Amino acid sequence: MSLTELFRSHVTAHPGAEALVMVSDTGSSSLTYGELDARAAAVAGQLLRTCLPGDRVLLLHPSGPEFVAAYLGCLYAGVIAVPAPFPGRRENRQERRRLTGMVANAGVSLVLSSRREVGTVAEWLTEEGLDGLRCEASDDPGGPAVHQVFGAQDDTIAFLQYTSGSTGEPKGVVLTHGNLTSNIAGMAQMLDVPTSRLRVCSWLPLHHDMGLIGTVLYPLAHGGTAVLLDPSAFLRKPFLWLSTMDRFRANVTAAPSFAYAQCTERVTDAQLAALDLSHVERLGNGAEKIDPAVMKDFLDRFAPTGLRRTVFGPSYGLAEATLAVAVKAGHDPDVEHSSVSCGAAPFFDLRVVDPVTHEVLGSDREGEIWLSGPSVSSGYWQREDDTRTTFGNFTADGDGPFLRTGDLGVLIEGEVHVNGRIKDVIVVNGQKIFPPDVEHELRAQHPELTGVGAVFTVPAAGGRKQLPVVIVHEVLEDAGGLPALAQDVLHTAAKEFSVAVDSVVFVRPGSIPRTSSNKVNRPEARALHLAGALDPIYGWKP
Repeated sequence: MSLTELFRSHVTAHPGAEALVMVSDTGSSSLTYGELDARAAAVAGQLLRTCLPGDRVLLLHPSGPEFVAAYLGCLYAGVIAVPAPFPGRRENRQERRRLTGMVANAGVSLVLSSRREVGTVAEWLTEEGLDGLRCEASDDPGGPAVHQVFGAQDDTIAFLQYTSGSTGEPKGVVLTHGNLTSNIAGMAQMLDVPTSRLRVCSWLPLHHDMGLIGTVLYPLAHGGTAVLLDPSAFLRKPFLWLSTMDRFRANVTAAPSFAYAQCTERVTDAQLAALDLSHVERLGNGAEKIDPAVMKDFLDRFAPTGLRRTVFGPSYGLAEATLAVAVKAGHDPDVEHSSVSCGAAPFFDLRVVDPVTHEVLGSDREGEIWLSGPSVSSGYWQREDDTRTTFGNFTADGDGPFLRTGDLGVLIEGEVHVNGRIKDVIVVNGQKIFPPDVEHELRAQHPELTGVGAVFTVPAAGGRKQLPVVIVHEVLEDAGGLPALAQDVLHTAAKEFSVAVDSVVFVRPGSIPRTSSNKVNRPEARALHLAGALDPIYGWKP
């Protein structure tokens, strides 16, 4: 059954049930399954006036019901949706160039946005020399709606999920209806939450795979409710996320570790006293390095709300495998963990492989995670060489093809423990050091650091054998004592990890690039640093 058929089966079964709720600082609004279906059918009618099935349509909407209706409208019309981040500030040239690269790679036929944003999108198109590309408002479609939706099959492309490759060469992961329905079914079983009462609350951006698939398509495919907040609302007021879960009795949510840390640090005692989270059944934790201390601190802080100790579900996934690969439902925070298990991967053939010899490694041996299964994409849109390199791999004994994830991990008692990205590993005197560990320790010891950091190596000069290490971290613009803080950061890196740092760079919040799954994009941060494009507040170099 296609994703379209799954959703429409719930439209038929209970058209008056609540499908979407949108929450802001000032109030909320909702759409039933019948209302969302009608909006999607209207968008499909709009699309078919100028597009053919298989055409690519760029979705440039803020997170909310307009985006969801436009995405479903693409499925109804048989066109291929290309979800994308809204074009940011003019000075953010890297983000805008990446978006322009997506348009070129996908061969976009049409751009959809909302009425209130069409003018801004049109300006961006003109600035990027794309003014020949039409932009229309999907929430003001006009004309007749479709009465018969496109008959999608398992191998019909549902959308392109763009990953954060280099700015000029973004890669669109091809995701079919079969990929999506397989992954959503597996996710439901791994999360271990009854789908009959599914209410998922999220602030994650909907152009991210975790936001779109994990917190919107997952509940809609099971007849549940997606409760959405604007991402900026969470960043301004983390309490709104938790209070929305309470108000709408949401039982599932998902977020990276930093979001749980923000709540622990910024929710006041008075706000906590007003919360009831006893109905929450699963807190998904993924998209960046999972910190057991963050989960434990969160549970300790919010224990008075009735939150269960085993509510967390550490997870591992990636866009090339649709989304979820493994979830450890019922993580126990009171057991000491040297590393966090993300659970088994029951819906994949997962191997841990030597990245050089391609030998399949036994339990407890670290190697690269390789995957095959019905959720694994067929490859990248219009990038044959990258597709062969990433998706067409065989083990030393001839099994395959497998997706090479680029992630280092180990299987312990059949469960996946993810250590980090191969390309990010720093080797000091033969010892592997993972940048997320360094970044976490710096924030733990120096609360003046805010946001995120990126630790990476740069090319060596003068015949040096050890690649120079650079620490870039976000700080508040008015933070004082930056020279002293830079020296403290140097000493912490040396004491805790034996890392001799070549330079320290402090930048404004939001300056460090993120991937489409909201992870720190160290390769792009390195490229910006080398190009002198980070606009530092303060920099130290011997």
